Amino acid sequence: LAVMECYYHNVAKFMDEDATGILWWTKDKHFWIEYSSIVRLGIDVSQVEVDVEGDQVTITIPEAKVLSCRVDSDSLTEDSFYLDKNSAPIEAADEVAAFAEAQRKVEETASGDRALLLGARQRAQALLEEYVNNVGRAMGREYAIEWVILDREEPPAPAVSAPAETASPAAET
Repeated sequence: LAVMECYYHNVAKFMDEDATGILWWTKDKHFWIEYSSIVRLGIDVSQVEVDVEGDQVTITIPEAKVLSCRVDSDSLTEDSFYLDKNSAPIEAADEVAAFAEAQRKVEETASGDRALLLGARQRAQALLEEYVNNVGRAMGREYAIEWVILDREEPPAPAVSAPAETASPAAET
């Protein structure tokens, strides 16, 4: 459930020393690309559980996380690319490597922003609460909602069935 999009201004840098040349005459590859990344935040809806008992609704949700991170293609123009005047020629693979590393860093930054993730989780909670309240109004009921937040590191526990009864041997007298 994606609930938030954030834009990050980003710079993809690439430096490959001694990329071309012969013996002691070498050239480095050096360029950078300025662009924006779009990061989508939300919760994994497959981990959401809703339990209803009378007018009490318990909703279990995971912490918010980065759902996707992509380059905003509209932010890329011919002015976005900067090639060092002394750079050896660059190749498409160089640009791909620079973008991949820059995107990894953006995703890492967004994943570590606890305030941003908290805001995304709260937005997901507000949407789910609104849904429960709308269903309640349609049914002529008012529900009380209790929230259970799963720890980020702990996946939901699998359902545990009651242990089978074991018969103990009867004592012989």
